[in-house]
Amino acid sequence: MLSSPCKSYEPRDIQNCKFEARNPGEASRRDRLETSKNSKPEQGNILQKLGNLNFGLISIFDIRISDLHKLNRGYPMDDKLKQLAHSIVIAKRVVVFSGAGLSTESGIPDFRSPGGVWDRYDPEDFAFQNFLASEASREKYWQMATEFYKPIKTAQPNQAHLAVAELERLGKLDCVITQNIDGLHFKAGNSEERVIQLHGTAIFVSCLSCKKRYDRDEIQERILRGQKAPRCDDCGGLLKPATVSFGQSMPERETQEAYHRSSTCDLFIVVGSSLVVQPAASMPLVAKRNGARLVIINRDPTPYDDMADVVVHGQAGSTMASILEYVRKELGAG
Repeated sequence: MLSSPCKSYEPRDIQNCKFEARNPGEASRRDRLETSKNSKPEQGNILQKLGNLNFGLISIFDIRISDLHKLNRGYPMDDKLKQLAHSIVIAKRVVVFSGAGLSTESGIPDFRSPGGVWDRYDPEDFAFQNFLASEASREKYWQMATEFYKPIKTAQPNQAHLAVAELERLGKLDCVITQNIDGLHFKAGNSEERVIQLHGTAIFVSCLSCKKRYDRDEIQERILRGQKAPRCDDCGGLLKPATVSFGQSMPERETQEAYHRSSTCDLFIVVGSSLVVQPAASMPLVAKRNGARLVIINRDPTPYDDMADVVVHGQAGSTMASILEYVRKELGAG
């Protein structure tokens, strides 16, 4: 039976997990403040953070903290990246967990960071319950979603996306678990069966009633013609980008699969995630608890750096490109 952030591990309960069910704006600001104050939070702080989210999560004290932190202190960066590449080569099941850091390096604005989307909008205005409640809320939602979709449509994969896709081609990738909604892993060349989109996708639009799926560009054309809150052609239901909004249930199949892949991998690589959005951020804990090595590659410190086997603070694209080069050399692939 799969571990889950819900109080019960039954599959029917996973659908009740909510994405940032608490005040999301307040949470994001508090998380940024905590991280800036203390780049290496104590384990108790992590437990408190997760406990406040009301998820029946793993006890961090069940996790064996690795003594391999020598790779995080004083090692030349080149040696550290070579060691990471070797870990990928010898691993049987590699899971990559990607976050907003990959998107921002492709020119897509971040929601949570200073200067991001939530600095221009109040996230509470876009809670799922508000979307359902009134036409005015739906119109405001589509205004924001249209603004955010423009850079997504034109964005291209960066070195990190391309490196992850190459790992799949080399047979060294079990799956990508992504928090991103931009579809750039597919543009880079990853196959659909290898990508788990935990927070949905902005590339499609779904009817909330009959579940009919639309290409996003088709619906954007309607908005350009004057529809402020489009509805389904078949049933008249509400149309919404196929993303997970605040207060909306997590996708059951994807959430189950992500927990399963995390619990069965032997190497879990976080790339470009601050690891503060739950329940997605519990995936590294699941992997670590089940014996996987944990690698975190992120520009800024995360709450889980102290439990990671290797931490690299740097850009996702250049770091992953360097690691891939060493992987290819060790595999004799060029």
